[in-house]
Amino acid sequence: LHSVDPNLTTSIFLTYFTVFDNMPLQQNK
Repeated sequence: LHSVDPNLTTSIFLTYFTVFDNMPLQQNK
């Protein structure tokens, strides 16, 4: 992991954030 593409990092971060944000929503329902 020397040269990481910013696009890939952003995509992973966005996915992680979306999953984390959707987790409580699913549990609440």
